[in-house]
Formats: sequence, C-alpha cells, structure tokens
Amino acid sequence: MLNQKNFLWLGTLLAFLLLCYALYSQHINGFEPCVRCIYQRLALIGVLLGGVISLSHYWLRPVGLIIVFVCAFLGLSEANTHIGVMDGTVSDFCPFRPNFGFLGRLDKLIPWLLEGPGDCIDDSWKMLGFTMPQWVWFICINFLIGSAILFFTFLMSVKKRLAR
Repeated sequence: MLNQKNFLWLGTLLAFLLLCYALYSQHINGFEPCVRCIYQRLALIGVLLGGVISLSHYWLRPVGLIIVFVCAFLGLSEANTHIGVMDGTVSDFCPFRPNFGFLGRLDKLIPWLLEGPGDCIDDSWKMLGFTMPQWVWFICINFLIGSAILFFTFLMSVKKRLAR
C-alpha cells in the first residue's frame, strides 16, 4: 500500500541512488562535474537529508518536506540555468570554483564529493537524448511536486487527528 511513509521512503531512496550514480559517473566513468553540477548535487544532498528528517519522526515530517521542497526548487533553478548555459540562451558563465559562502572551501574539505573541475558546456553525458542538467530538472520538478503533495496530505492527516 502506498501511504505517506512509503512515498517518503521511495523519494529518499531515489535521492540516495541518484547521488550514488553521480559519484559513480564521476569516479568510475570519469565524467568530471562542473561547478553547476556540484550545486545541483548539493540540492540533491539537501533532498536526501530532508527525506531522512521526514522519516525520523512523524512530527518532523513537515520540516523535512519543507527542506525537500526548498532544495528541489534550488536544484531546479540551478539546472535551469545550467541548461541555458549549455544551449547559449543564458549569458551566465560557469564559475571557476564553487562558492559555498560562509561555509568556506568545502570543495577542499570534501573534494571527492564537491570538487567541480569540469566544463559547464560539456554535454558528453546523455541518456535517452537528454543531458544531465535536463534530467536533474525533471527529477527536481518531481521532488518539488511530490513534497508539496505530501506536505498537504500531512496537514490533512493532522487535521483529522485533531478532529477526533
């Protein structure tokens, strides 16, 4: 039976498998991610952490779902920019190195996860005719919609519990 918790498990497992595939593509297949890919990877890590928080306790579920929603939105935004850079419709550039703001140089602290020496325009990776940022865009849209639906079903279930 597909209930809220099963959907959360499915989404969290999917985020974990996608992150594993990104690392496999980088370290085994030799595809070097660019800085924009690293930002999309961070969004996926946020989705994974939000899913874990949602699964940890029933009353933490809305917090985790909000984290998933925000991270999916940020991943969608970054993937959209990356797609624009690749097809030339966005005049934005590919940064030389990731900027993690107040967190400092995380790419030097965890280089196997957050270092992005690749080129943002490189579209050598394709599956079913779509590039990696196009797949991330599609995946983030689904996480965005799924987290919103689960958030509102959570609110409805709380309303039912309180009405008893």
